[in-house]
Amino acid sequence: MFKLVNIEKERYKELSSNQDFLERIEVEKRLCPKLIVLSILTFFLVVLIRASVHLADQLFSIGIIISIIPLANALGLRSYIIEFDNAKEKYEDEDFFNDIKD
Repeated sequence: MFKLVNIEKERYKELSSNQDFLERIEVEKRLCPKLIVLSILTFFLVVLIRASVHLADQLFSIGIIISIIPLANALGLRSYIIEFDNAKEKYEDEDFFNDIKD
């Protein structure tokens, strides 16, 4: 268990020292909510079009898939961002307390 925490801590330190990664995380933090809302609106638009126009079942299925893929992507990004923020909070506090002990 300790080895796993050590590996996670090293991975966090590696990622947090990469400026491009940090900039990408900030951009994704701003874009994720917009992408989620856009995906949900696209889903309802496809359902509305299906209700008003008799589309073929294959086209309806394709429309649903097209609207769900960005939503799944946004939710995956969101969970990754939350995980990174939790690691940041956990390990930065730990380093702070380790500095106090020394």
